[in-house]
Amino acid sequence: MTRRHDVRARAVLAPLLLLSFVPLYAAPPAPNAKALAKAEATLIDSAIAELKKEYTAHLKDSTKNPLRPQSNYFTEHPVQLSADSVLDALERPISDDARCAAYVKWQLLSGAPEKFEPAFQPRALAAYQKAPPPPPRFGSTQEDRTKLDALLLKARKDEDAAISAQLEERVRRETEENRSILLYRDGLYAKLPEGYATIVAGFRDAHERTQAAAGGGSSDEHAARVVKDALTWAQSGAADPAQCAALADLAAKLRFVRSPPYYARASWRYDHLAWSSKTDALYSAKKLSDLESVLREAQKLASAQQSAQPAGQRTRQTSGKRK
Repeated sequence: MTRRHDVRARAVLAPLLLLSFVPLYAAPPAPNAKALAKAEATLIDSAIAELKKEYTAHLKDSTKNPLRPQSNYFTEHPVQLSADSVLDALERPISDDARCAAYVKWQLLSGAPEKFEPAFQPRALAAYQKAPPPPPRFGSTQEDRTKLDALLLKARKDEDAAISAQLEERVRRETEENRSILLYRDGLYAKLPEGYATIVAGFRDAHERTQAAAGGGSSDEHAARVVKDALTWAQSGAADPAQCAALADLAAKLRFVRSPPYYARASWRYDHLAWSSKTDALYSAKKLSDLESVLREAQKLASAQQSAQPAGQRTRQTSGKRK
C-alpha cells in the first residue's frame, strides 16, 4: 500500500473507530407536554388531598392541628410546576366549604411562579375574581342583629362591658376561622402581573371586603398595597391616559365607600341597654384623594406625550397598553 493509500484508509477508518466508543444506548426522550401535564396534575391532586386532611383535622381540634401560617406546601415538598397546572387547580372546585377551598388554593400558590407571566393574566385575573367571597362580619346582617337585640332584653345596666366582650370574642373567632379566604385573595393578588387590570381587580377586592365589613379602614393592608401599586404604575411612564382617567375616577368614588353598619358594642341609653353601630371606610380618604391627584397629573403627562408622537406610533403604543 502506498503512502497516499494509507492516508486515505486512515481517514475512512477514523470515524468508524470513534463510533466504537459511543455508548450503545440513547438518552431517553424528553416527556411530551401531555405526559408532563398529567404528571403535574397527579402531584397537585396528591397535594390537594393532603391539604384537605390538614383542614379537616384543624376543624376537629384547632389547638393540636394548627393551619400553616404561611403558603409553604410546595416549599416543603419541592416540585417544579408549570403556571398552567397551578391555574388549572385554582380554576376547579376544591370543597363545598369556602374556607377549606381557600386554604388549599392558598397553599397551592406556593408552587406558582413569583409573578404569573402576562400571557396568563386573563386566567389569573378570572381565578382572582372567582375567589371565595369574605363572609359578612358578625353583627352586620339583619339576622345577627335580631339575635343580638334579643340578648339585651333582659340584660342589666352593669352587664354592658361583659356583653360587649362576648360580641368582640365572637367577631375575633369568626375572623380567625375565615382568615384563609383573605390570605388566598392576598396571595393571588401578589402574583398577578403588574398593570392597570390588576390594580382595578385589587380595588374590586377591597370593595368586596368593605361591603362584607371584613376589611377596610384607614390602615387596611390590602387597600394600602393596591394604592401603592397604583402610584408606582402611574409614575412609571407606561400609563395610558384613558386608564389614568378611569383609575382617578375610581379612586374618587372609593373615598366615599363605607361598610354596612354593624353592631360594635353595648352601652346604656336612658333606661335600657342598646347596641352602638359602626361603619368602616374602604381606606384613608386622604390617601385615596392623593392617589386621584397623582393619576390626574399622570393623565395630563401621558396625553401630552401621546400628542407629541407620530400618529402611527401613538396607535401602536395605545393598543399595547390596554392590559
